[in-house]
Amino acid sequence: MPDGLADKIGAVGYASGQVVDSNLQVVKVTGSIQPVEKVGISLAWFNDTLAKTATGVKKDLGNEIDLGLNYAYSEDVAMGLLFGYFGVGRNIKDNVEAASGAGSSTSAYELIGTVAVSF
Repeated sequence: MPDGLADKIGAVGYASGQVVDSNLQVVKVTGSIQPVEKVGISLAWFNDTLAKTATGVKKDLGNEIDLGLNYAYSEDVAMGLLFGYFGVGRNIKDNVEAASGAGSSTSAYELIGTVAVSF
């Protein structure tokens, strides 16, 4: 994500365009380890809610979990893999059900692969 916003609100929420809002409150808990010299593993949890809503509208947008794996192939080349899962909250479920008349809304998944080369 070029502007780095996905690291603040979660990769799946950012890609959907549904979560990017000036009225957004995000709680992020993250951790990472480096089990061996060239491998890094990261885990991040995001709780996305609206700061203000109209009366009767739920604030909960959902929760996202991102699991990342990074491998430093050499000093100049790094590869990464990120798996993101976004479980929709009541706000999104209610809007999807109202718009489609259907009784369910699904969670979102995303898999992102990256290669970085530095000169």
